[in-house]
Amino acid sequence: YWKPFHAEFMHRMYSVSKSFVSTAIGLMVDEGKISLSDKIVKYFPDKLPDPVHPYISEMTIRDMLMMATIRNGSVYGEDWTREFFSAEATHKPGSIFFYDTSGSNTLAALVERVNGMSFLDYMRPRLLDRIGFSRDAWCIQTPDGYSFGGSGVICTMRDLAKLALVWLNQGRYQGEQLISEDYIKAASTRQIDNIMPAFSSVGRNAGYGYQTWILRDHGFAFEGMGSQLAICYPDKNFLFVCTGDTQTSQAGDSRIIETLWRLVVNKMQPQALPENSSLQQRLEEASGSLEVLLPKGKPKSSLAGEISGKTYVLEPNDTGISKVRLDFSDDRVLFSYTNKTGNKQIVYGLGKYLDGEFP
Repeated sequence: YWKPFHAEFMHRMYSVSKSFVSTAIGLMVDEGKISLSDKIVKYFPDKLPDPVHPYISEMTIRDMLMMATIRNGSVYGEDWTREFFSAEATHKPGSIFFYDTSGSNTLAALVERVNGMSFLDYMRPRLLDRIGFSRDAWCIQTPDGYSFGGSGVICTMRDLAKLALVWLNQGRYQGEQLISEDYIKAASTRQIDNIMPAFSSVGRNAGYGYQTWILRDHGFAFEGMGSQLAICYPDKNFLFVCTGDTQTSQAGDSRIIETLWRLVVNKMQPQALPENSSLQQRLEEASGSLEVLLPKGKPKSSLAGEISGKTYVLEPNDTGISKVRLDFSDDRVLFSYTNKTGNKQIVYGLGKYLDGEFP
């Protein structure tokens, strides 16, 4: 762990959340509550437009799992589920791969409608509690009251590793079959081609399963924006997990996946290396000293005293922030701002990192 992050730190998993939703769908299939061939409109009669487009009527749960919905892109407003069924249909379901987070959100809403509880709560007694998943893990809510299954799960990196380990072992954890092997095999193998320029890397163009990316050499991955990754190679009994923030780096996810394959996975041998206590000690010392570097420069501007405590009114802007204020002290600064939802505050460290809640 790179300080100030640590083993218990809760990370937003972004699109890794989609693989959580896929797991919940698999559990429901195991229990006979749904079938992958079910038409999704069957479960949302109150969210449908009049008339319903025939492509929408044909769309199955399986189509949605493999990102083969009826549109190119996602829709967001005040009622995400209603808008999913009302947006323009551009092609037949099941025919074209196109990344559609709103479809993943609707799958999470499906789990919650059928079971009358959040999809994480549904998964807890069946799987999450049995693998030691954090009890305080949670999921952001959508405006229409469902879990943000496309991007909102918040849990630790070890929580992610434990779920991925279940997938790596074909649904088993410590010898117990928690989800059917048939579902995990289908979910973690190519169900649809996804060869598109935006996904041209070893991590992005070998196909797509059920809310899961397929890698070459029989691997698969849960992937989230900015490099939240769980990369599995079942043939090698190998699992790699990381959380990152590579959003400012073009193809950040792909670079990690490709480097891991080139330097580690591609060089793995079936025989174990001989024990080497000195190298083991060096590894532990190196990993124990990792930390996120502070930005270069002085911690406080010479203008701090001049602007501290003053409120500035902003011209209309894309952030929707109308007022800002900075209050400096010796080792921190309080950033106050106003947007359409009210007054907010964030505390920053000067010359150090401070842990805090984002409004």
